[in-house]
Amino acid sequence: MWLAAAISVLASAPLAWSMELRDMPPWLRDMIEPVHVTTPDGEASAETAGVHVWASQGAIGGRAVAPPDMPPVVLGATEDRPTAAVTSPGAITAPGTGPVSLSGVGAPPVGGVRAPSAADLTTAGVTISPMAAEWDTAVASIEGLAREDLALAGRIVSMLQETQMSEQEFVAWAEEQSASPRALSAAYRMLTRERPYWNNAARTVCAALAEMVGPQLERLDDLPMEGRPGLAIYLGMQECSPEVRTVLSSIPGDTLDRMRPNPYYIVASTLLHAAKSLRTAIWAWKTEACRLGVPDRAHVCWEIRLAAAASNDPHGLMQSELIPWAEEALSLRGSEPEWSRALTSLLWAYDRLGRGESVIARGRYWLAQAEERGVPGRDLITAKWTFAAALVEAGLAGEAADVFRDLISLGLERDYRWTAETAQMKLLLLAREYPAIGEVAVLPPRLQRVYPPDVAMSLAGGDVATACVSIAGNPCFRITDVAVDAPLATATLSPATFSAADGTTYYRLSLHVLAPREAGHHEATVLVTSNDAGASHFEIPLAVDVMLSAVASPTMLFFGLTQVGDTPRGDISISWESGEDSGVTAYACEDTRVHLGSIRRREGTSVIPVAIDTSEPGIVNSSIVIRGRAVGSEVLAIPVYAHIMDAP
Repeated sequence: MWLAAAISVLASAPLAWSMELRDMPPWLRDMIEPVHVTTPDGEASAETAGVHVWASQGAIGGRAVAPPDMPPVVLGATEDRPTAAVTSPGAITAPGTGPVSLSGVGAPPVGGVRAPSAADLTTAGVTISPMAAEWDTAVASIEGLAREDLALAGRIVSMLQETQMSEQEFVAWAEEQSASPRALSAAYRMLTRERPYWNNAARTVCAALAEMVGPQLERLDDLPMEGRPGLAIYLGMQECSPEVRTVLSSIPGDTLDRMRPNPYYIVASTLLHAAKSLRTAIWAWKTEACRLGVPDRAHVCWEIRLAAAASNDPHGLMQSELIPWAEEALSLRGSEPEWSRALTSLLWAYDRLGRGESVIARGRYWLAQAEERGVPGRDLITAKWTFAAALVEAGLAGEAADVFRDLISLGLERDYRWTAETAQMKLLLLAREYPAIGEVAVLPPRLQRVYPPDVAMSLAGGDVATACVSIAGNPCFRITDVAVDAPLATATLSPATFSAADGTTYYRLSLHVLAPREAGHHEATVLVTSNDAGASHFEIPLAVDVMLSAVASPTMLFFGLTQVGDTPRGDISISWESGEDSGVTAYACEDTRVHLGSIRRREGTSVIPVAIDTSEPGIVNSSIVIRGRAVGSEVLAIPVYAHIMDAP
């Protein structure tokens, strides 16, 4: 990015017609990276090509090319007839023909190429992003710098980004290097070309600017316009409010129109973010808004509101700075596009001051004016929330209900779901206290979600379990009936509850399941009836896998002490409560010394033979895991123990 800036700057400086590699400052030379020529098959060449950096003296968008007699690396300009595929001013390419891959101007590479459209880059076969339009403005403010000032600015930027130099250390360094105001201003612009516009490095540079202009700003005229916003921010951070006003007031209007971002607004916003010199920030917003015109006067009401809320005297600033300003801004024709900020801020201030009667009176007046002056309804939504709350607090239920209905209509019209559903919820809650307010179910009922969408569980025969399902809908959604189509379960529905956060209606459906005695897979369907026309009847599947309770005999195989060469054996008998053999589907033991024989069945009982391998001494301490017919259900874990000792 710095390379692109240097190209544009040096191209426009009469004394900087050309600069060879050996004459470049190290910070600039280090930013030139190798460039690979793209081969016809689309692969980048393994060898790096010589790099040519140039800028055209022609019109923006004109085609430019590095002359063939230039050294391998050259920074400068040419008036030769352009023939290259990339456009100017400022570009990097490799000699030769065909598509070219570009690098060395940042990641992603921007700022090096100007093209009328992306299509031009595509047809040229150049892999680089077009230069952002904002970069022109950022660089234009430091064009015309002498070579030594540009080099020093780049050196300052590199040094501050790579070191932890304090403000005091940098001020001393700047004095030692005789850094000019123009070099420091250029460094400030480079450090704040993108957000955040205020950072540690920028603050350090501006400390040197403050030292340079003096405590009484006696040398302010020596400071370029580009550095004055940074100086104003730095002084504001020190709570030097009169000096901030002096610095900003010293920037002429025609210069303000060219500078981006707007100096007054960026100074005020930075001070607001740091909660410093907030009255001065408000002055800056108001001053520049008056210069720019009526819409801006309404626009900055929101910023003034934020500053008032962040101050140590919020009520004082609301009364002295926000309310009179917002009332006047709203009265001016042409402010209508910014009423979403101005009217919202005005009613907010009255409400925070506890002046509910003013919220109602001024809300009525300005909302009537909004309708007369054609302010879109979407710009009034936030203000209407404050207005409706004041009406409810005052007991004016009928008028509040009308505002809620209006908000519902606006929400449906603009597809603002939160607005419509929250207003509907507040209307329903208002009707509980004031039943005579009229129609309250304005929003069409709508089922939103069922969670979980189905219920599945595994139980032993005869067990009882409860599963819960959450059903959510909009404020007008209601469940009118719940039933289960099989005796597998019964259903209980809780009363509806409202969420004050988003107006959602919640139901809790409890399913009480009694597992049958018969093993196997059992299903039922929960049938729910609602007032949603699109989901008047919906189903919740219920599935229960039943496994009959099993009884093992013995409950533990304890062989005690045994000797190498002995043959301890035993049987495990598995029976079921039903008296029928429901079947053992799997059985195993992790200890390989426990041998399990083939299962035998007799009189409704499954018998598993067990033997212990006593070929070596040791301790067997494990479990035999037995699974039944229900898929994946563990029936029993039978402990088995034996202590195998060497023969005497």
